[in-house]
Amino acid sequence: MTKKQFLKELEKQFSSISPEEKRKMLEYYSEIIDDKIDDGKTEAQAVSELNSPLKILEDYLGETTNTHTEPTEKKRSVIGIIGFSLLIPFVLLFIVTLGIIALSFIFSSAAIAVSGIVTFVSSFVLFGQDFLIGLFQLGAGLFLATAGFFALWGSAVLCKLCLKLFKKIIKKYVSVYGGI
Repeated sequence: MTKKQFLKELEKQFSSISPEEKRKMLEYYSEIIDDKIDDGKTEAQAVSELNSPLKILEDYLGETTNTHTEPTEKKRSVIGIIGFSLLIPFVLLFIVTLGIIALSFIFSSAAIAVSGIVTFVSSFVLFGQDFLIGLFQLGAGLFLATAGFFALWGSAVLCKLCLKLFKKIIKKYVSVYGGI
């Protein structure tokens, strides 16, 4: 079953609840599927790991009719909102700082790779003057270029991770506060 089919079936099952609750439920399961896909699973694997839409509806109806858990959940949500609102500036600052550091690594890695390429190319000129110095510079150029490209790749992965974390936190913030 694809994500689209699963969400469509889930929407059918939740036809009797309010449109707002239905929208929240569909967004929630859509995000769960997206997270599983981001973790390397196929769309079919991600959907198959979830309960059936009918079971999800039964669980939902069982939770909403249980009046004993409601006050605790409200208390948790208030504490969660207060904690989240106090914590988010620090978390965002950390992620932005990490992203800036990753960007600086990207530029410095690119500079190392370029200097390695220039050193490699210029080593051919030195072969005519002194073979050993030219050979040493050739090796140094290859080492610098390779190290620069690996560092560039690692920095790009770190930047991508920072953007992903930033998007998730903003999405969570918007879902808690309903927009800015």
